Amino acid sequence: MDLIKSLLPLGTFILDPALLFISGYFITYLIYRYITPRVKISAVRRFFVLLFPISLLALSAGAALPYFNLVDSSDVYLGLLPQSFVGPLNGNDFMWNGLGLHLLIGDRLVPESLIPTYNYFWFNVLAFLIWTSYLPILAWGVLEGQAAALIKKPKPKLFLLHCFKIAAIGISLSVLAAAITALVAKIYVN
Repeated sequence: MDLIKSLLPLGTFILDPALLFISGYFITYLIYRYITPRVKISAVRRFFVLLFPISLLALSAGAALPYFNLVDSSDVYLGLLPQSFVGPLNGNDFMWNGLGLHLLIGDRLVPESLIPTYNYFWFNVLAFLIWTSYLPILAWGVLEGQAAALIKKPKPKLFLLHCFKIAAIGISLSVLAAAITALVAKIYVN
């Protein structure tokens, strides 16, 4: 079980929307632009279609395990990132305040007094909504990446502008998740 826990790609509820959208776009773009055209075996080409559901299964487990404190953040990302960047050791705290979020906003998004958040109804609702948003966010990024890869001769300036747009959308999704999380935290703090 410890091996399975350490291999899951875990993250935070706040940064995952941006990471899913942006990485879904660029990974799909690279696969369909450069790898798939060079692969001649159709069985291997079909494997790329399976990457999406496999990613969703890993994300499903990856969100639930730390949220319910079944995994410490020290087990996350195979220990490749320093704990100072990963953030809180507690899995539930990590899901709201981890993965460098404290470096980005300079403070905790969810106060320590509200950890574990699974004791609070509205945090459970929010966690479920964010978790279920992973599917459409990743799918949107993947579809955008696949569409961009099908353009035969993209103009460099337009492609660069499109990349900025993808980054802006991803960041906006995470800012929205952070804003809603801050509102829910205010419900319980005040």
